[in-house]
Amino acid sequence: MNLFFKGQGFIEGYTPIAHPGNSPLQRIEFGRLQLRPGNSYSGQSGNHEVVLDILAGTCEATITFDGATTTYPHLGGRADVFSGRPTLICLPPGAHYTITANSTQPLDMAVSAGPCPPGGRPAVIGPNDSITRTVGVANWERQVHLGTVGTGVTRRLMVGETINKPGCWSSYPPHKHDTNRPGQESAMEEVYFYLLKPRQGFGVQCLYDAPQVAERLEAAFLVRDGDTVVLPHGYHPAVAAPGYQLCYLWTLYSEEGIYGSEAWSEDPDHAWIRNVEAMLK
Repeated sequence: MNLFFKGQGFIEGYTPIAHPGNSPLQRIEFGRLQLRPGNSYSGQSGNHEVVLDILAGTCEATITFDGATTTYPHLGGRADVFSGRPTLICLPPGAHYTITANSTQPLDMAVSAGPCPPGGRPAVIGPNDSITRTVGVANWERQVHLGTVGTGVTRRLMVGETINKPGCWSSYPPHKHDTNRPGQESAMEEVYFYLLKPRQGFGVQCLYDAPQVAERLEAAFLVRDGDTVVLPHGYHPAVAAPGYQLCYLWTLYSEEGIYGSEAWSEDPDHAWIRNVEAMLK
């Protein structure tokens, strides 16, 4: 099963990328929706919770749920993920939607989905409706757009974005969330989707297990604009090449529900770096 999916550039319409049929994922389905100006795409959430993150461009979104139809005439607006905070369209199971690109530039959206019991209502999380934090210091400082986290809108998915400055690391100290240990760690599978500025840049995604894990996974992927990596288990720090900003959109899925399940554990070999962050600020 694949962990790495190479970016394919612009493809009109919805393109599935990583899902249980072609990767170790058991729940998450991840893809990309791209539309030229004036074009539309219609879909439905089925028995899934769905989050559409507007990466670039603007759109009109029409959502039908529980017999009612709501139209949002103008969502999004940033030129790229490096020039503004995200707008996310969140859909519960049983929703139908139509997205129409209505700006002069193509519309680019990341689409995350995962199984979810009935309940919830459609919602839009705008640029001012979620939290952005600066995390870390020195060459592991990064900006994190928490997206759906803390909004109470989604029930199984957590979707947000992390921006690495050139040459900087993130998901550092390395952490993992592959084991259920109440109060310490929750098992959640994850997908990273990468964008670069300038676009010809690259980064490196590391993925490794703790020493005691049988058949340990140890891998590093050279990631470029539009690539995707599945993170089924293990620690997963990432770094941007000097001269290039790296954004990765992250999608996490919790079978038990996301509230109270945001726990992860850090690699004990590297957790000490937390103790020096205060001195470097």
